[in-house]
Amino acid sequence: MATVKKDDGLRDLKRPSRSDLGAGGRMVKLFRAECQTNRKTGFIGCQDPTKVHPNWRETCPHDPYFRDVERKEIRTKYEDELVDGKPTGRRLVTGTETVVWHERIPNLVQAALSVRINNGMGPTWHLERDSIKPEDHPNDPHKPFCEYRDCFSQDLKYHTPHGNYCSEMQAKIVMADELEKRLEIVNPQKRREQLAAISVR
Repeated sequence: MATVKKDDGLRDLKRPSRSDLGAGGRMVKLFRAECQTNRKTGFIGCQDPTKVHPNWRETCPHDPYFRDVERKEIRTKYEDELVDGKPTGRRLVTGTETVVWHERIPNLVQAALSVRINNGMGPTWHLERDSIKPEDHPNDPHKPFCEYRDCFSQDLKYHTPHGNYCSEMQAKIVMADELEKRLEIVNPQKRREQLAAISVR
């Protein structure tokens, strides 16, 4: 039965729900540990293959579940056009400026949770090796993410036996996949009727 959970206080990245509802598939989002050497910056990571050891994640001081990403935004500079000292209502482009900042983002990985793919063992494989659930991060726990493929929203509204989703349509498409119900592709009306017959309540 689908239920709606209230905000539990965990961190939300405020990413929008994926609007493109193409091929469905249940994908669990996890934080993957990565602390690799960056030859461009000269950073020697704890995951360096020349010195890696089994428990490197426990001793890594860099929070391997997050990375620092450089962002850039180019802004156009304008000034009012003047004729005889009076503004014309038009603006002139006088140049551009580049704004650079750094953003700390999680190392997200999607693991398929479907009997059709690795017998549904994808999340287990990742959790046993290099990943944790977002809500299990020791210092910066996050809300779980939508389990629809390529959707990273954390605004979950539908909690079903076949996963947690931010829209009813996502839940229906995945449930059809899990129940091995082949959805119509060519006939939109028939597809709508098929999806309408699937209940997530």
